Amino acid sequence: MRFSATRLVSSIRRLRHARPLTALPAGGEFDLAMFGAAAALLSVGTMVVFSATVHMGPGGSEDVMHTGALLRHLIAIAVGGLLFYAAVHASANVIRWTARWMVWLAVPLLLAVWLPGMGKEELGSARWINLGFMTIQPSEVAKVGVALYLARYLANRKSVLKDWKIGLLPGAGVLAVIMVLLLIQPDVGSVFLIAMLAVLMVLVGGTRLRYIAWLALAGVGGLALIFVFNSVKFARLVGWLYPNLTFLGVGHHPHFAMRLATAGGPFGYGLGEGPGHSLGFLTQSSTDFIFTVLNEELGFVGVVCVVLLYMVIAIRGFALVRRCQDDFVRFAAFALTLLLILPALVHMMVDLGMIPTKGIACPFLSFGGTSMLMTLGSLGLLQRIHLEVTAQEASRGMPRAITEDGE
Repeated sequence: MRFSATRLVSSIRRLRHARPLTALPAGGEFDLAMFGAAAALLSVGTMVVFSATVHMGPGGSEDVMHTGALLRHLIAIAVGGLLFYAAVHASANVIRWTARWMVWLAVPLLLAVWLPGMGKEELGSARWINLGFMTIQPSEVAKVGVALYLARYLANRKSVLKDWKIGLLPGAGVLAVIMVLLLIQPDVGSVFLIAMLAVLMVLVGGTRLRYIAWLALAGVGGLALIFVFNSVKFARLVGWLYPNLTFLGVGHHPHFAMRLATAGGPFGYGLGEGPGHSLGFLTQSSTDFIFTVLNEELGFVGVVCVVLLYMVIAIRGFALVRRCQDDFVRFAAFALTLLLILPALVHMMVDLGMIPTKGIACPFLSFGGTSMLMTLGSLGLLQRIHLEVTAQEASRGMPRAITEDGE
């Protein structure tokens, strides 16, 4: 995709004259199964976030209970609900404009984390923009931007994806810009997630399998270079490989995450009763290790229920992909479904010690404002696509019904 200021200005002018929000399409239906699963995950996530962030006083009195994190979490859900509403009512022009330019709008945001007075650094990474009244994590915006960009890119180049020079190379250049900016922060987890998203989308787009193998080898080589030249990432790798030997140092989080994940037994200790995270063994329990808290307090049964809810979203999302007629809409539905499922899968694998720590929030469950906004916005776009598809199916079915009645 070639960036052009003139094209951006003309696109903005067209957007100004377009109606950004439209009525719901006649005959369209909400995907109640997907919406219900997402609502259930939000409810469970709110309870677990409260349990992970509340701190009781010495006497256990409720008047010293800290609810600031819970309040911020609820505000994020409320604002995300407004974004969900806007996405459901978004016009086709707005969605296509977003798919075209959101990835480029993420670039200045990723650069702004280095501005003095705006950038916020925590735990050795500069990943946040401090606006005073709120904090933004640009990587979450970049993920949605990349997903929608790839949907538009693959739809436009579907016929040439088997030629890597004109089918894959231009898109790889755009992804390289985003990934380099993320690596500088550093945010290897987001780079890993975007790489997985890109490979899966190119794979279903119909490229040659040997190109996928080359991409996989390039990814493995890139990870090897990161571990070799970044001492912090190498230490995390060692901590993941030998958690029981390094639990007093770099293996602290992998060691206790795995121990607490199995400590709850079949039914867990109960909400607010998990001793492991309450004693501070996991410093990022409300974000990077929310699944461990869920394991400890709700046990195996609770974990299975949560996994089934994610499976409902995945099944409904992929079923929607098969029903889409337009190439862009089909790729967009696939990408948005992956955005709701892949981070959850990676998050669970990290908390169970299957892969090194990545610092990836779990959609619907983890505490985090920008992540929650992008998650609910993605869910809203999926619902809009479902409304459009079901409305088209209903309109195609009406003539047949009229003919049958006339006969």
